[in-house]
Amino acid sequence: MAMAADKGTPLFDGKSLKGWKQLGGNADYAVVDGTIVGTSKPDKVNSFLVTEKAYKDFILDFDVRQDVGPTNSGVQFRSLSTPDFENGRVHGYQCDIDPSDKAWSGGIYEEAQRGWFYTGDMNPASKPAYRFGAWNHFRIEMIGKRILTEAWNEERQTYAESFGGRDLDASVLLMVEVGLIAPTDKRFIATVDALEKYLCDGPYMRRYEAPDDFGRPETAFNICTFWRIDALARIGRKEQAREIFEAMLAARNHVGLLSEDTHPITGQMWGNFPQTYSMVGIINCAMRLSASWESVI
Repeated sequence: MAMAADKGTPLFDGKSLKGWKQLGGNADYAVVDGTIVGTSKPDKVNSFLVTEKAYKDFILDFDVRQDVGPTNSGVQFRSLSTPDFENGRVHGYQCDIDPSDKAWSGGIYEEAQRGWFYTGDMNPASKPAYRFGAWNHFRIEMIGKRILTEAWNEERQTYAESFGGRDLDASVLLMVEVGLIAPTDKRFIATVDALEKYLCDGPYMRRYEAPDDFGRPETAFNICTFWRIDALARIGRKEQAREIFEAMLAARNHVGLLSEDTHPITGQMWGNFPQTYSMVGIINCAMRLSASWESVI
């Protein structure tokens, strides 16, 4: 059942697959005793039973049971299938259903793209919750306004790393990228200002300010610097963004590669080397800062 703010909307009529369509592989789906039953086919392309209608903000409640396996499965809640992406391959965010010993049920995985965002190991207390051979209830809340409201820290005038939190995390710069907020929103602009004030050393940006197992972060996380460049360009500060971009290009080694981190004082490369997402940051920001084709042709 998908629930709007005021009422619930049943996605399944209990009798048929009306309102649903199959994408991807050729697994079998049928309605048995008022339940949708899917039967996977090992070593075949993943199959997806998807709603014909798209939803924006919603709360999804559903129950799931696995009697054969154990085999990994999941329910995607923000997905696309478009001809321009691998001939229509289904991709997007998935709530994992994992009856294996790894026990990552409830984890968040991005199918066909970036992989794991949130694993069961990040919340050990949840790992015993899923029961193979029994009914399990899942609830997924995809409500943009809740994030924009509860992650905002009025005292610090910025979006924090968690609901009701106050610590800063550079990942909130991606809120525009994923369509959660407009770059012109004064709260996002204030967030950029706060992150620059508390997480930056010159052109470089640290990932977060809270101490971790190694204490307070000292080195800059390069991908975060590129998130900063992208955010600055989006809010209209392109000259500043370009200056930081040039500093990052200068931080590369003699063959043009970057590591995972950069020490803001010595310029030394720290962490994994070479680091792919640092290089992806260069590409993304080069595209963001480049003139459009229309303006130069």
